[in-house]
Amino acid sequence: MDSGSVLLATGLLEYEGLSTQGLSLNDLCGFGARNNARRGFVFVSRVLGKHLPCPAVRMTAAQALLAGEIAPDAGSTIFVGMAETATGLGHGVFEAHLRARPSPSAYFQTTRYLLSGARAIEFEEEHSHATRQFLYAPETDELRRLVRAARNLVLIDDEASTGTTFANLVRALRPEMPDLATVTGLVLTDFSDGAAQRALQRAAPGLRASVAALWQGRYRFEPSRRPLPPGLPAQAGTLQCQRQGSSAYTARLGTTTLVPAFDPHELRALVAPGQSVLVVGTGECMHAACVLASAFDAIGARGSVQSTTRSPLLVGHDVRSALMVDDPYGEGVANYLYNFQAGDFDACLVVHEGTDMMAAQRLASRLGAHRIGLMGEPVRQSCPE
Repeated sequence: MDSGSVLLATGLLEYEGLSTQGLSLNDLCGFGARNNARRGFVFVSRVLGKHLPCPAVRMTAAQALLAGEIAPDAGSTIFVGMAETATGLGHGVFEAHLRARPSPSAYFQTTRYLLSGARAIEFEEEHSHATRQFLYAPETDELRRLVRAARNLVLIDDEASTGTTFANLVRALRPEMPDLATVTGLVLTDFSDGAAQRALQRAAPGLRASVAALWQGRYRFEPSRRPLPPGLPAQAGTLQCQRQGSSAYTARLGTTTLVPAFDPHELRALVAPGQSVLVVGTGECMHAACVLASAFDAIGARGSVQSTTRSPLLVGHDVRSALMVDDPYGEGVANYLYNFQAGDFDACLVVHEGTDMMAAQRLASRLGAHRIGLMGEPVRQSCPE
């Protein structure tokens, strides 16, 4: 039994639970605080590559463990990863499933962004700093057929505390998936004490609904009455993101295949075998960072992954530092990179979407990093001295 408590700037968080795969809660996550009236804390994952750098090998191992929780079932499977935090996790689980059990399946990610001309299926993540999300309806005949005929729906997030977001999405998707038979929620940590599974079952009457996690338990949070330190500015609005700003490494409009590989010859020019390298993804563009970091592992380097985020957190406990960085889409939105320390790695790279190369270059320069743009053919540009 894992149990303990942590005193945050926003209150006291207590937890207890059990591992399902031999990983302790400390293996999977730490804790942080945020100035949010809905929820004043955050679970800081150690295997997600969002708020803490994570070795790619640990990240892909966690993704494979979650993929192994999917019960075999006849028919096609639709995977959905939740923005922004779990877009990379969801993509990795989908690809792990595709490698282990090739079958008709597709992956979609939800997004905070509006895509011009696309039909949005809208729902809410009620405890988030930015509650509005979109899942876009497929636009190709192949994807439309897969969704309409799908028997299985797999929803992926980093953690569950109530199950409300999964339930909201299932209700929004039921009209799009008339043949659906099973719904599975996959999370790294489930703090809901069974509430997430019950919420999913209520949202999917007549279907087989379940939640699987690498750690399951409960938490209790007692908010502090003390004045909070000044928080970081949050972006809670909905942003425009023209579809030409999306790359093949993200799945806002769906995908059925593995993402393109990086050229090992280019990688050897950046990092030598035995060196450590941090690959920084940008916002929802997380999976590319994991793919690139894994490719560095394959040539004998040591790849780790992290991503920028729009989520404003308070510095303290497992959030040791906060760096405000340029928005890679060039829209002037506050973005952050947490726990980044120059010199912790031999090399650093930024992978990004978007068409504003100057904003992306400023981000790379701020980190002393190389830049790899993912629009069309990958472009590498070293940062200025």
